[in-house]
Amino acid sequence: AGAFGTATVTIALNDVVEGVDPVAVIDDVISAIDEFLAIGDLSNGQANPIRNLLNQALLFIANDRVAKAVEKLRAAVTRVTNLVNNGSLTSAEGLPLIDWLEAAIDELS
Repeated sequence: AGAFGTATVTIALNDVVEGVDPVAVIDDVISAIDEFLAIGDLSNGQANPIRNLLNQALLFIANDRVAKAVEKLRAAVTRVTNLVNNGSLTSAEGLPLIDWLEAAIDELS
């Protein structure tokens, strides 16, 4: 919760289905991380490493280096999991991000 109380972020991503577009999913997760930062649920120190991993994954995908992209996405899943485990993000906030990132990993693998 931010300094001014509690705000709710509604994550509006498509349901995870087979054939998901990994680039679109990563872009949506970056937007969600930015929203959590904007409302104060995450600090810059928490959001920036995830954003950096996701941007690196996008670059690897663009350069057809899929294994490296998957590596970055797995690292992002670990970071989001840690934020849920330490209470920085609620399960309702973090678990959908993890599911979407895992769907992108599955699509790339």
